[in-house]
Amino acid sequence: MKKAKRFISIFILCVLLSTVLSGCGYDEEWIIGKTSVEIQEQYGTFYRVELLPDSRYVQADADVFYKNADCYYLIEEERVGWLGTYPEEYFVIRFDENGIAVDCYEELGGKGG
Repeated sequence: MKKAKRFISIFILCVLLSTVLSGCGYDEEWIIGKTSVEIQEQYGTFYRVELLPDSRYVQADADVFYKNADCYYLIEEERVGWLGTYPEEYFVIRFDENGIAVDCYEELGGKGG
């Protein structure tokens, strides 16, 4: 019985530590003020893009500049485990009408999650 309690305690401690220590790996201070092209050069192609009302993208050479859009990077995929389902987690970057990143945040479970 003591071994089971010890195992559960260690397991819970590991889960808590991994949650606290794991960051999404995106430098929010660097991202704010950059264009979608600059961000994709640093972090790779966006996982998903949602255009906001009155939005558009501008094709310039091989680069795509997003304006009035939310661009998503997938941090963690949805997982089904013994303790329930863990929704997918995204890092979202919002671009204004000039194509400049003005906000970024983490989001669980997609839009409205």
